[in-house]
Amino acid sequence: MGLALLSRPSPYRERWRWPALAAGIVLVANVTPARILDLVPRCPLRSLTGLLCPLCGSTRAIYHLARGEWHSAWNYNALAVLVALAWVAHLAGRSVWGEHWPRVGPRGRRALAIATSVAAAGFFVARNFYSVGGGPAGP
Repeated sequence: MGLALLSRPSPYRERWRWPALAAGIVLVANVTPARILDLVPRCPLRSLTGLLCPLCGSTRAIYHLARGEWHSAWNYNALAVLVALAWVAHLAGRSVWGEHWPRVGPRGRRALAIATSVAAAGFFVARNFYSVGGGPAGP
C-alpha cells in the first residue's frame, strides 16, 4: 500500500491538473473583491524609472480576465491576456486530445523562449513609447 502512494499519478489525473488550476483561478477571482488587488506590490522598475515592464498590470489583467471583464484586462496588460488565452487553448487541447496533442521538443522550447523574449521586448517598447497595449498598472 505504501508503494502505491509513491507511484506516479494516473494519466487522467495528470491530464486535468492544469485545467483544474485554471478553474480555481476563475473561482477565486469571482468570489474576491477587486480591492484585494491593492495588496499587490508596485513594480520595482516602475518605481525607479516610471517605465512599465512587460509584466506590469499582469496580475490585475488576469484577475479581470478570470472575471470575464475582457476590456479591463486588455487595458491593464494586453500581452498577459494573449499569453493567458494561449495557455488556456493549450490546456484545452492537451485535456481533450491527451497524447495526440503535439509535444514541443527542446528546439521548440528554445524557439518559444526566444519568441517570447522578443515579444516582451517589443511590448515594453510599444507600451512605454507608443502607448499601445495597456496603460498605467495600479496605484
